[in-house]
Amino acid sequence: MKASKDQLETLLEIQKSIFSQRAVVAKARELTASPAIEAARIQLAELNGRLSEQRSRLEEIERDISRVEADVELVEQRLERDAARLNQSSNPKDIAGIEHEIESLKSRLSSLEDAELELMEQRETAAADLADLDNQRQEAEAAVERTKLDIAQQLESLKAENVELVKAIEASRASVPAELIALFDKKLERGAAAGRLTGSSCSACNMSLNSTAMAEINRVPMDELATCSECSAMLVRA
Repeated sequence: MKASKDQLETLLEIQKSIFSQRAVVAKARELTASPAIEAARIQLAELNGRLSEQRSRLEEIERDISRVEADVELVEQRLERDAARLNQSSNPKDIAGIEHEIESLKSRLSSLEDAELELMEQRETAAADLADLDNQRQEAEAAVERTKLDIAQQLESLKAENVELVKAIEASRASVPAELIALFDKKLERGAAAGRLTGSSCSACNMSLNSTAMAEINRVPMDELATCSECSAMLVRA
């Protein structure tokens, strides 16, 4: 088959562009299924779960505080009633009973107030933890958006690069005879279709050809197609 050196050089350029275009497409697919954004989404979901748990914890503490406050109010009301009864009573036995009850109520009130203080401290800590988690969630959301934006920008850049490569490939293909292009496409399905012969080395398969193979190549006229004995690639000879 006739094949000039210029035509074969063009095929090498086409092959280079095709391999570049394949790399662009592969990169785009990798970005579309980006593990980075999936990791960011998983982190965000985890933070949302922890936020929900922390809100529930804070709400539980608030309910406990409300119950303690209600108990404190009841005890204080009973203390007020017992104090009034004590002032009105003249019976030593009744007075002793009321005083005993007042002491018990005071002890109960002290325990309730201690519990209330402890719950308030827990509420303060829980609220701080909730605020910290919320900040982490906001940062995670921002990270997801930044990652999505970065991927979108990279995809746009890859799309533009792909368009330019396709245009260059089509323009170059139009300058090569159809028969030669058909053979090139067929060989390209199996791997590198063309390679440069440097000394006795084929750039398509990176193999060094033996003297017999080189002799056969040298017998092929320069205006005809020579191929590598190892990989069958079309050879661009010096």
